[in-house]
Amino acid sequence: MKGDVDADTSFVWMLNNPGSQLGANTIYMDLWTDLADATWNYAFAANLPSGTYEERGETVYRLATTSAGSAIYDTIWNGTNRLATIEMYPEIVGNTFHMEIYFSAVDSTDYLYALKTVGSGNYDAWTGSTAIALNDMQTTIPTAAVYPSIIHYNMPDSLQTTVSSWNCSEKVVSVGNIRNRLTHTDQNGNLYVPSASYTSVVGQLSPNSSKGPNRRGVTRPTISASGDIALSACPLWMAASPSWNATKSDDGMHARNGGTSMASPLVAGVAALYLEKCSKGTYQSFMDDLQASAMTDAYTGSVPNNAYGYGKIHALNLMLQSNYTATIDGVTPFCSTDTFSIVSNANVVNAWWSNGDTNAYTFLNSTQDISAIALNEFGCKMATDTLSVVAGDIPPTPIITLVGNVISTAAYPNLQWFENGVAIPGETSNTLTIDLTSTSDFSVVATGTGGCEVTSNTINPTLGMEELMMHLSGYPNPVENELHYISSQVIEKIAIFDLTGKLVSDQVPVNQTIATNMLVSGTYLVVWSGSFGTVYTKIIKK
Repeated sequence: MKGDVDADTSFVWMLNNPGSQLGANTIYMDLWTDLADATWNYAFAANLPSGTYEERGETVYRLATTSAGSAIYDTIWNGTNRLATIEMYPEIVGNTFHMEIYFSAVDSTDYLYALKTVGSGNYDAWTGSTAIALNDMQTTIPTAAVYPSIIHYNMPDSLQTTVSSWNCSEKVVSVGNIRNRLTHTDQNGNLYVPSASYTSVVGQLSPNSSKGPNRRGVTRPTISASGDIALSACPLWMAASPSWNATKSDDGMHARNGGTSMASPLVAGVAALYLEKCSKGTYQSFMDDLQASAMTDAYTGSVPNNAYGYGKIHALNLMLQSNYTATIDGVTPFCSTDTFSIVSNANVVNAWWSNGDTNAYTFLNSTQDISAIALNEFGCKMATDTLSVVAGDIPPTPIITLVGNVISTAAYPNLQWFENGVAIPGETSNTLTIDLTSTSDFSVVATGTGGCEVTSNTINPTLGMEELMMHLSGYPNPVENELHYISSQVIEKIAIFDLTGKLVSDQVPVNQTIATNMLVSGTYLVVWSGSFGTVYTKIIKK
C-alpha cells in the first residue's frame, strides 16, 4: 500500500489475526520511504468496526524519524482500558527510512487499528496477509456519510509489496517464486503434499510471491523462477539425521525448501554461469540478456508485469543470448607485415590466440594452424574457426651501408630504392649513388619471389657515419620487450608512432635501451632525436 501524506490526517486500518505466525491476535507492518519523504508525524488509534466507527483511543503523534535506531513502546488506552500494546522499530538506512510496527498485545480484538499520518511526504507499507499467516488491512470501508474522515483513507492494494531498500534499486534482480513441483516422496516413504490453501499449480506463481512495482515505480519482480517445493542437495549433517526424514527426498540426499529462498539462488546460479562466460559483464548487460531471453506462457501473460516480471528465467537461452560470431581474416601465403584479425558481429576488444597473443589481431612468422577465443567488451567468449596459413617467401630485412657516396645492400632478386618514401624510377640494383649533401632519407624495399616486401632501415647522408650505424645496430627487430642500440652520439629522446601517426610512446633512453613491452603487435616508426638531428627507422613488434 502506498500512503500519501498531507496536512489532512490520513489513515489505514489494520486487522489482527488470531492465527498469525507472530502470535495470536498480533499485527505486523513493514514501512519504508526515502528519508527525504519521511517528513510526517504518525500515531495509532482504535476504531469501532461498524456503526459510527467511532475512535475509542489514540497514542501521541511522533515525527517519523524520532528515536531512529531505538525501540519505541506505546499503548492505546480507552480510559483505563488497554486496547493494544505497540512496539516500533524506526531506523535510517542510508538515505532510506524504515520502520517495523508490531502490535504485540491486542486486548480488544473487535477493533480496527489505525496507522494515522499527517504532514508531508509518503510511505509504502506491507502487512502480508492471512494467507501467509500474517495480517490484512481493511478494504471494506464505510461511506463518507457514515464516517466523514473516510475520504482520507489510504486504500490498500495487492501490489507494491516489494518496498524495502535494496529492492528499490534498478540494479537489483528481484525474483518471483513459481511452484516447482506438486509433491514428492520423503525418506519415510510418505507423500509430501502442501496445505489445501496452497492452490498454485506447477509453473504458476506462488501466492506468497510479492508483487510490484517497487515504491519508485520500477517493475518488480525482474524475473520469476522455480522455488516452491524444490529439492536440492542437503548438508551431510541433515542427511545423517533421521529427524529430518520428512523434509528429505526418498534418496535421503536432497532436502525440500521453497519460496524465494530457492528461486533467488537459482537466478544467482545462472548469473554466476553468465559471469563465468562474460567475466566483465555489468548488471545492465546481465539484466538486458535476462529480460531478452525470458520465457512466457499462459500463466505469465503479457510481460513485463508486476507478478512475473519479464517472464520465467531460461538459463540456456540467457547464455546463448551473449553468443556472437567470430572468424579469422587474413591472407595465405602471408608476409611479415600481414596481420590476422578477428571479424565478428560483436565489438571484439581482446583475444586469446593459439600462438599466445592477446590482442584483437596477430602477426605470424611461420606456417601454422591459427585460431582464437574472441572477447567482447563484457568478456563474453566465442571461439573462431581454425585457419591453416602458409608463410610466404619473406626475404631477410635489407641493411644499408654507406661507402663514399654509394649506399648499398646485399643482393636480392627484387629491389627498389626510395627517397623520402617515393620510389626512385629505375633504381632496382643493390647499389645507389647519392649526393652526400642531400638531406633526403633513403631506404630500399626487398621483394621475395612470392611478393612479400621488407623495408630496410632509413639512411640520411647528412648524418655522421656513426649515427647511420646506429640504425644498423638497433636489435632485435622484430622486437618483443626491449630494443637496444649502439651509438657514440647521445640519443636525447625516442618517440614511437603507429602507422596512423599516433604517438604511442615518448621515452628518454636508459642504458641505450628503450621499452617496447607496452606496444601491441604491429609495425611502428621510431624517431631518434639528439644534437645530430632526427633519424627515422621502422620496427616490428611481435
